Amino acid sequence: MPTELEELVEFLHHGNTQIRQIACENLVGFSTAQPDLFKRHQLLPVRDLKLLVRDYIPIAKNALTILINLSSDEEILKLLAEDEFIEDLLAKLTNVKEPNADEVAMLLANLVKSENLKKLLSLKRKAPESVSTSGNAIDQLMDCFVKGAEGSLNKHANYDYLSYVFADLSQTEEGRAYFIKRQEYDGVVPITKLTVFTEHKSDIRRKGIASTIKNVAFEVDSHPMLFAEDEVNLLPYLLLPLAGPEELSEEDTADMLPDLQLLPPDKQRDSDTTIITTHLETLLLLTTTRDGREKMRAVGVYPLIRETHMHVEDENVTEACDRLVQVLMRDEEPEEAQGEPEQPQVEAPKNEDEQYFIIPPTITSSNIPLRTRKLSCPSVPRRKWLPAESDRTDSNFDDCASDNGNYPEIDNLPPDVNPDTGIVQRFRAFMSRAPLLRSTPVLGASSYGSLRSPDESEEDISISRGRNVRGGLQRASFENGIGSSSNVPGSTPRRSHSSARQRNSFYAERGNRRPSSAASDVGLGPDSKYSFATGLAIPGNPVRQETPVSSPYMTSDDENVLDIDDDDSKSSGEDPPDNSPYAQVRASVPATDDISLSINTPRMWILSLLFSLSGSAANLFFSLRYPSVAITPIIALVLVHPLGKFWDVIFKQTGDPLEIFENGSLHHRESPSGEIEALPVPLASRVRLWFAQGRWNEKEHACVYISSNVSFGFAFATDVIVEQHKFYNQDVPIMYQLLLIISTQVLGYAFAGLTRRFLVRPSAMIWPGTLMSTAMFSTMHKSVNKKANGWSISRYKFFVIVWAGAFLWYFVPGLLMPALSYFNVITWLAPKNVVVSNLFGVASGLGMFPMTFDWAQIAYIGSPLLTPWWAAANIVTGLVIVIWIVAPILYYKNVLFSAYMPIVSTAVFDNTGRPYNVSRILTTDFLFDEKAYQDYSSVYLPITYVLSYGVQFAALTSLVTHTICWYGKDIWHQTRKSFEERREVPAMETYQPLRGSNDTIRQSYDIPRTSSHEPSQEVPLGGDDVHCRLMRRYKDAPLMWYLLVLISMLAIAIFTVEYYPTHLPWYGLLLALGITCVFFIPVGIIMAVTNQHSSLYLICQLTCGIVFPGRPVANMIFVTYSYISSAQGIKFSSDLKLGHYMKIPPRILFSVQMMATLVSSLTQIGVLNWMFTFVPGLCTPEAINGFNCPIARVHFNGSILWGVVGPQRFFGPGGLYRPLVWAFLVGAVAPLGAWLLGRHSKKSFWRKVNFPILFGSLSWIPPATGLNFSIWALVCFVFNYVIRRRKTAWWEKYAMTLSAALDSGLAFAVVVVFFAFIYPGWVDNFKWWGTEIYKQGCDWIACPYKPLEPGQRFGQ
Repeated sequence: MPTELEELVEFLHHGNTQIRQIACENLVGFSTAQPDLFKRHQLLPVRDLKLLVRDYIPIAKNALTILINLSSDEEILKLLAEDEFIEDLLAKLTNVKEPNADEVAMLLANLVKSENLKKLLSLKRKAPESVSTSGNAIDQLMDCFVKGAEGSLNKHANYDYLSYVFADLSQTEEGRAYFIKRQEYDGVVPITKLTVFTEHKSDIRRKGIASTIKNVAFEVDSHPMLFAEDEVNLLPYLLLPLAGPEELSEEDTADMLPDLQLLPPDKQRDSDTTIITTHLETLLLLTTTRDGREKMRAVGVYPLIRETHMHVEDENVTEACDRLVQVLMRDEEPEEAQGEPEQPQVEAPKNEDEQYFIIPPTITSSNIPLRTRKLSCPSVPRRKWLPAESDRTDSNFDDCASDNGNYPEIDNLPPDVNPDTGIVQRFRAFMSRAPLLRSTPVLGASSYGSLRSPDESEEDISISRGRNVRGGLQRASFENGIGSSSNVPGSTPRRSHSSARQRNSFYAERGNRRPSSAASDVGLGPDSKYSFATGLAIPGNPVRQETPVSSPYMTSDDENVLDIDDDDSKSSGEDPPDNSPYAQVRASVPATDDISLSINTPRMWILSLLFSLSGSAANLFFSLRYPSVAITPIIALVLVHPLGKFWDVIFKQTGDPLEIFENGSLHHRESPSGEIEALPVPLASRVRLWFAQGRWNEKEHACVYISSNVSFGFAFATDVIVEQHKFYNQDVPIMYQLLLIISTQVLGYAFAGLTRRFLVRPSAMIWPGTLMSTAMFSTMHKSVNKKANGWSISRYKFFVIVWAGAFLWYFVPGLLMPALSYFNVITWLAPKNVVVSNLFGVASGLGMFPMTFDWAQIAYIGSPLLTPWWAAANIVTGLVIVIWIVAPILYYKNVLFSAYMPIVSTAVFDNTGRPYNVSRILTTDFLFDEKAYQDYSSVYLPITYVLSYGVQFAALTSLVTHTICWYGKDIWHQTRKSFEERREVPAMETYQPLRGSNDTIRQSYDIPRTSSHEPSQEVPLGGDDVHCRLMRRYKDAPLMWYLLVLISMLAIAIFTVEYYPTHLPWYGLLLALGITCVFFIPVGIIMAVTNQHSSLYLICQLTCGIVFPGRPVANMIFVTYSYISSAQGIKFSSDLKLGHYMKIPPRILFSVQMMATLVSSLTQIGVLNWMFTFVPGLCTPEAINGFNCPIARVHFNGSILWGVVGPQRFFGPGGLYRPLVWAFLVGAVAPLGAWLLGRHSKKSFWRKVNFPILFGSLSWIPPATGLNFSIWALVCFVFNYVIRRRKTAWWEKYAMTLSAALDSGLAFAVVVVFFAFIYPGWVDNFKWWGTEIYKQGCDWIACPYKPLEPGQRFGQ
């Protein structure tokens, strides 16, 4: 019975295009892991692949890739080298519109190792007019290579790999004869077409050319032509790559060739030492004749060789320089003394690997360069064949016993080559050969694509190298699971089971991860045995296809259908070596991308528009009411799923043509037979199919959620408009409203886009808040269900149960028994005791008894399940020190008159202990009345308010210091990289090549695994992971788009503040945006790492109050442009990361976010003006149904305090709160100390101390209380420390789903309770002990420790 993989191979000749595409994609990885899979039934799969090379472009690309990898097998090579298939390849190669031309060139470079491919030198075929006028195949290849450099002939190809074809052909006598013979069709010697590329930017092209030239140099009879300036003139092209920036004396340069004189001072030597070595060995071959040696002496070759020897630190280069110098600097014997002994004819040496066509010697032994020093023979000959480059030699020689003992010996002589053979034969036995090309990415292309070393250029491709054919080719070796060249020391030519086990154990040791299963090599483990996604894979980075909802092979989401993988671990198919180093990301985000899913569909856009309109309108409407209710994006996430499913039920019909999607957009439709089908004629059918595009899936779901996330929060600018219109009685034209809201909302998007390199792409920027959403998408759309620590319930059922429980339970603390929410049980024992209420109260106390039964209280500052424990530990440390220790001490000592006010309060107070009445210090024109202020009272702050300001001051400076210390180098590196980067990775690139040395590759894989409680400093900011790599397949949104957004919005903002009476000059606007520029990346890093937002609200108010005193409206506008641009930008960055995790093409995501922002802005302006007109008494105490604008009034009071009273009266000389200014210094110094103590050891305790978090998170107090922090930290400790360590599999499977279920269940319950019970007034008279007990004491009424008698005052 055939296995599943054998069945998959049979799909290669399926009649349906889509099925063939799926089979091809998923088999790419097996072409190296299990090549025998393709040798079944007399190589039928290979025959299928040969046909698929003519198929649809993406199928052909994958077929070519598989054949490239399989061509190392001699039996397969023989089948591929048939004339008909070679003609197919040549036809594709000479087609200037062929997108797979480079893959064809790679395959041809492998096939040329076959004896049959020698016919390329004599093959006749029709001349392709756009490429060549010659009817010879080899001339056509040469013209493709020359004309097609850098995409000038075919925009999809550069033909660099043809240089390897030439290198292999030049090993034959016929090949060398071709390169040095003038061709009739153009009158040019072919080798002269190649020499011009010795300084080309592509390493591949330079290596192949260098090898070809070296091989041609074995033709000693051609040396005069090679030297002749009117013929080949080879010397300048060999010497220029050796020339560096060193200055030479006039004596040295006097005799040099003209091309080597007066070189620019920035001239650089070839960066590849193997190419340098090859050129040096070619020069050595050119010294075979006396004329050649004298020619090189005459043109001053020695100084260049000397400088190369001095400045290139490479053993092989040094060795080659030594040899060449010894030849050039020795004394020549008189011509009459030179004998011409007859050189015996020796048969060309053969070895079991390959035959080389060795020309019988035509020179005498006296022509061979002699050594002048005694060398020793190596004890063990080495064999290191390098890709299209020179052969490595060792410097240890001896007077070995042979007839040619006076000649230089080659240490890595093949064991079957007689050491007594003539030296020319031995040189030719080491002709440069082209590499056996491998395009297989690490662990199988169909799973994850391949890794890119970040610091290399696009042309650098590390390709695995086996022996050349004839004696049996060997597959590429892998070390530690990484495709590497066999020329790497220590690598083996064939991957063995032991090496695979060694690799698996290596990864098992990283972060206590489970060893990968055997299936990890190909990415089709138990989790994905049916995961063949539908749809088209375009040319791009092949990735494993997760099972979409629409897949006909989808497994059931049933707890009875369990994965057979290990209980407590993630399958290797889901965990590539470069997966995210963070446990919470690995648990929530699949390391795969289903490229077949639809995204850009009418369903997605209409649902996004619907939720953007309704959510933004509803939230603005309720923001002006007390009590208010917020419709959160999580509600949209849950609600839109059934709508998307229902949409498919309405518009989808059985028998609809198969839809093929490319980058999320519809590419074409196919009939069941595989034919591309035209749309049906009836208009109704065309409309239905337009609406029915694709199927509802997680990517569309994510786009709708992102649009909701962008639009659901009411715009801060609407509060400014309300305050100006209702409180300051200013006229606010519609155009002013539109310009203000659009510019403030969209400016944040520009900041987010311009900082993607720092805040979105690095793996260290995990954005914990997005993980709940990704977990929900996986829960709702993914079918895999694996057992975890004995729990077999699927995540979807787990979500439904928890969601239902959270929804129903909220009715108890939120409606029936609020005492369970405000669980100040200790104060019930002594309700009138002020100290007990201060310490253990939850309404106006410090909340030292962390107990509540309301998830709304627990998650008030964010879900504790999303925050790493190490960050929560910093927060709770700040809580204990600042709020639970320092605050009570200062309060009970009556420092700053704090004992006359509640210990915790959101209000500010006058000198009678009552909330400050701002209206008493304003004139009728809303200007500051100095005399009224003196007659009334100074402003006094509760002690927790004071400390909150202090820690916010410290947080601002600590944020900058912390970012510079821990991330400064990475930010600088990323900035330089962004400016130095020549171009982005090609969006249509199928495989992102492995680059650099084996060490470089290994480094790219060894991403340290971190647990959820480890600090962010463990992983560099610039590190990429699998998600960043998979996203490179999509075209990025150009930086210019975001720059244009920034420039246009800045112009609109300047016009707005200058044209309308905002009292904020244009330079004030630039100052506001300058604050955002300085703090945006630090704030973003902290939010991305810890899920804690460091607010700029206070510093913006203070700055404007100092620079523009007495201007309350300017203060509001300043805060809006500075704080809101930052806050909106952080939200946009979070959404960009969510799109990054969900693999949303950046250009589609740009459109979705921009659409949602503009739609929500226009909607909110429309709703706001409707309310101005139709809501009686809006923003007044007499407003109907509570529409008294509470949030706008708080902001209005703030504008009065900081814009009118001004910060000078608080923090200036003589100000009561002047000592708080020292907090800036404390915040600046504290992170520096932690960095100095912890930078040398990754295990240091000080690396876990994060002062921006410790300080910044406490800005929530007030309005949050100690209870919100303490119970939050306790839950975080239980789940993200205890459970995560003891029940890792359970935590990975359920933790994020649990958070999503609790949050969304709560959000729905709040809406239902408000609209169904509170809003209609049905519970106005509902009272019992559970609704009243928590109000019966000082905690609820906020008693001060030192109450004042009537008429008594305190203060200065």
